[in-house]
Amino acid sequence: MEGKYRELRTAVDAVAAVDGHAHNLVDIDSSFPFLRCFSEAEGDALSLAPHTLSFKVSIRCRDPSTWEVSSRLERYAASVT
Repeated sequence: MEGKYRELRTAVDAVAAVDGHAHNLVDIDSSFPFLRCFSEAEGDALSLAPHTLSFKVSIRCRDPSTWEVSSRLERYAASVT
């Protein structure tokens, strides 16, 4: 089992996670429902996620290794409003 997931473990260990979520694991151009990384909201409520306090705090609570990613997240959040 260890060998089967070696590549995944290496990738997980090499990527800095933000707030225990997958913010910096999803490419900004991905078709993955990106806001689902930030919120458990669904439907119309999901489009309001970028305006919530928890979303704004998660964007600002970052270390220098995630600044570029967070900047892209902020641009993405602005584009969906």
